[in-house]
Amino acid sequence: MLKKVAIAAITLGALFAGASQAFDRPAALGPGGEIYFLRAGTYGVLFPKGRAYPAANVVLALEVGTSGSSATRLLVPGTEGPDVESSPFLLFEENSDTLHLLWQTKVYSVSRISLNSFKEGTFGSPIEVGSGTFNMVMSAPQAAITRDEFFVPTASGGTATVHRTMVHLVWWEEAGSGNEVRYAPITLLEGTYTGWHPVLSLNDLDKTPDDLATAAEVLPQLYRAPRIQTGRNDHTVVVAFANERNGRLTSFELAVLPGEISYLADKIRSHFIELGRLRPPVQTIADKIRSHFIELGRLNPRVVRILGDDIYAQTLAVGPAYVERGDYQGLADAVSNFAAQSATTLLENGRLGEAQTEVLRLGRRADVDFGAPRLQVRKALAQAAPRTAAAPTTIYTSADGKAALVAWDTVNQILYRETTAEGWSEVFSVTLSSDLTREAAAEYLAQRLRR
Repeated sequence: MLKKVAIAAITLGALFAGASQAFDRPAALGPGGEIYFLRAGTYGVLFPKGRAYPAANVVLALEVGTSGSSATRLLVPGTEGPDVESSPFLLFEENSDTLHLLWQTKVYSVSRISLNSFKEGTFGSPIEVGSGTFNMVMSAPQAAITRDEFFVPTASGGTATVHRTMVHLVWWEEAGSGNEVRYAPITLLEGTYTGWHPVLSLNDLDKTPDDLATAAEVLPQLYRAPRIQTGRNDHTVVVAFANERNGRLTSFELAVLPGEISYLADKIRSHFIELGRLRPPVQTIADKIRSHFIELGRLNPRVVRILGDDIYAQTLAVGPAYVERGDYQGLADAVSNFAAQSATTLLENGRLGEAQTEVLRLGRRADVDFGAPRLQVRKALAQAAPRTAAAPTTIYTSADGKAALVAWDTVNQILYRETTAEGWSEVFSVTLSSDLTREAAAEYLAQRLRR
């Protein structure tokens, strides 16, 4: 029998506690007081009167209700087969009044991460976010969310507001060519999945040279425990992981750039590609791009002038090499990325300068109506991983990613070490008791670097 949702709602505070969300976040609240729960269990237990599928099949059930009423339980399509579902995660996107469901599936010997939506009482079609290979081990993903809004020009000469939500997923997986920490940023525009997202290797983003001898001294439990947490503001997250190629613990601050910058950069990129079809000389391209940028600009005139001049100079500097080999697509990518980086540096520092970050374009088409999202990647921490123990391990970071704490769980204690100016601290311990539960101790550790 279903419990009253009013009783279940008491647990929501615990489910939403903490600076980041593990992938297991099976509850969400709607704007009208709706309460959603996503449960994994056997079909026979979750749907005792059901006869459509074998009772032993592990499925997902979505419970929808309001305070004081019994919940309605719905079978999530695509989960009714013999595969095993786990790690449910819910996100309610108010801009589109849509509930998004994420979960992990084990199909025979293949692991998969899936996404679906629920709106106005109807499920969408399941979407595969990431998958492993046969007999590959994949850790339960971690998730964090960023939100922002930006303005784009309209055909009438005004502007329109665009709301963007990004679900940032991180997990570890065993791979034949070397184990990897994977990162997948899923973009929702006005609550709708854009239809494509990259899956990146964080190991590849770490440019520190390989050191397999040092890496062998680090225990597997730390390698398999990547962590993602919210960052300094609504559009940043911090991901920390131990790299199996060099034995170092690395953290990256990932910042979603303002949408206006992505819009301008993609319009420049599209214009470069269009010009390239005529095979013009570099000077012609530079002149046309500068005037085109000024026409597109929605920033203040001084900013537009500085950026226009900078893009003009960059086109003249790097253009000849691309034009000589007829690679106008490469020139478009190079200058549009430079434009995004320059605009970001100008906004952050009030001046142009040599950036210490990398900017990734999270798009696949030559042009996107609102501009493909740009992600600024800044390495915040990189040092030799600490020596731990063969026990469940968790990484915590500060909001800017510059400090880290690594904890491992024993029978009645949580042991931990944290970064210092010289490397890592000695091992400290937190003794568990009836007054200090394991969950409470983990929360204290999570907050220690975020005071």
